[in-house]
Amino acid sequence: MVTPFITPSDVDLGNGLGQPITTTTNSDGSYSFGNLPPGDYTVAVDQSTLPQALQDNNTQDPDGGNDSTAVVSLSEGENNNSQNFGYFAPGTIGDTIYHDANNNGVIDNGEGIPGVTPV
Repeated sequence: MVTPFITPSDVDLGNGLGQPITTTTNSDGSYSFGNLPPGDYTVAVDQSTLPQALQDNNTQDPDGGNDSTAVVSLSEGENNNSQNFGYFAPGTIGDTIYHDANNNGVIDNGEGIPGVTPV
């Protein structure tokens, strides 16, 4: 589960004036901060709660900054459910190139071939 938080600029959401509140994403990644008064807010994702492979790999951010934060102004009665944050986990392809000298289908010590460039 990931921890998004919201910081109001000029209202008290229960932690004191201008202090953030947090929530936790559901199993599908959704989250919501309800019963918010009108005002300006900063919505952010606590990067430390993301899986390691996703940290610092923000690919979609509501305000386009790809910094896991977005500034939102909320009018009276407004619902803003478009504060989506996307992340990408880069992968790896590779293994070993070896000379199977004894034809046993296993990479034995000393069978690795150095200096080969896969294309």
